[in-house]
Amino acid sequence: MLSTVPPGKDRALVLMTDGADVNSTHSIEEVIAEAKKQRVRVFTIGIGSPGTLEQVSTALVLDRSGSMELPADDADLSTPKIKGLHMAASAFVDMIPVTGRVSLIPFGSRVDTPRAFTPNKLKLKEYIVGLTPEGETAMLDAVYTGIGALEADGAAGRRAVVAMTDGIDNSSRRRVEEVIDRAREAKVKLYLLGFGREHEIDHATMQRMASETNGKYYHAKNKASLVEIFEGLSIEIHDDGIDEASLKQISGDTGGAYYNARDASKLQFVLEQVSKSIQKESYEIEFKSLNQNRYGTLRRVSLRLVHAGAPDDRGVEVGTSAYQTHGLIVAQMHPLVYLVLLGILAGLIALPSVFRRQRTA
Repeated sequence: MLSTVPPGKDRALVLMTDGADVNSTHSIEEVIAEAKKQRVRVFTIGIGSPGTLEQVSTALVLDRSGSMELPADDADLSTPKIKGLHMAASAFVDMIPVTGRVSLIPFGSRVDTPRAFTPNKLKLKEYIVGLTPEGETAMLDAVYTGIGALEADGAAGRRAVVAMTDGIDNSSRRRVEEVIDRAREAKVKLYLLGFGREHEIDHATMQRMASETNGKYYHAKNKASLVEIFEGLSIEIHDDGIDEASLKQISGDTGGAYYNARDASKLQFVLEQVSKSIQKESYEIEFKSLNQNRYGTLRRVSLRLVHAGAPDDRGVEVGTSAYQTHGLIVAQMHPLVYLVLLGILAGLIALPSVFRRQRTA
């Protein structure tokens, strides 16, 4: 947008964010290069605390039972639930930052072998869209397996299980108490998502699992709701504060400045500081006179604005001024000055003789 501003105008961009970038297709180097090319100064504002870059490992437990062939509700009659899952789980993966790692654990009547934890979004999404409906529902066993996968991985940082199902468990060997106890021992939060019609989901069991492990339970009635919940959940799980290093790099490399508003109530004050910083910037351009001789003469200056690309346009005079140079006055540059100086000199030479005559008299 700023590239359309006429040449010669000051250009500035103010960026405010409360988190780290997880969705951009352009790199920070590309952003800085474009800002420099367009001569745009970027002023960045981080809202909240700087991130700790703590690693987050998530076991993504996904229901691919036979009932996933059906639509979630009357609003999704043309879309089976499995397609909604493809979109929603892919959205979850898209939202993970560089510190995020995910293991996929699909389940039907049986629980598939957990995939290795990886931050590779492309591979994760390829596996997700390849899921097809089959079998019954072994949700409790799948969640138990997800907790075990996190324990076996042993990676440092935060850990969570995100499990989605569209029905009531009818194939698991594990009891809900076993799952909750293992999650507590492993200090793993459980996030449960029910997808579909109200009467087809065991809300009570999933709410219990979530509340007793400090997690959360969500109900998605249709595809759009499921995508929204998955996106929001990914942000919540991976939220680690602002990427202060990147914000400082962008502002520093483009001639702007970085500001931090740890408390949103301070944002107005910070914006006022940014506004003052942008407006107080001034530029000085020095033009050397074509006449570098110091003769002590008065020199006049005229400032004209000329349209770019119009060489014959003398422009409009917007101001005039003058300045006095310092230095020796060279007599030969002006005959009258020479005569005056010569007269003064002659007077000074004759002055002693005049004084002697007055004394004698």
